[in-house]
Amino acid sequence: MYIHGFSENVEKKSVQTIVEAYLKRNDHNIIAVDYSKFANDSYVTVTRNAPRVANALTMILDKMTKVDFDTEKLHVIGHSMGSQISGYIGRKVNFKIPRITGETPEV
Repeated sequence: MYIHGFSENVEKKSVQTIVEAYLKRNDHNIIAVDYSKFANDSYVTVTRNAPRVANALTMILDKMTKVDFDTEKLHVIGHSMGSQISGYIGRKVNFKIPRITGETPEV
């Protein structure tokens, strides 16, 4: 799972490059999360909305476990504000995420 950063969206070249790199390996599925509706506001507003985005993603991941989703293979990657969202997900989800990577995390 890749979560973009502040003022980004999944159409950005940087996000597309990461998605394409994972898909070229032929042994990965990737979910590129687009929360641009919340990411393109003021920094303060985006920071306040980060837990809401994380809660929605947490609910999705928890539901995926009910259909034989192998949580042991999950890697959550967040860039910038996406790193904060990744951390929220790690604390809220009903299973242990084996790997969370934060790229240039926001403070």
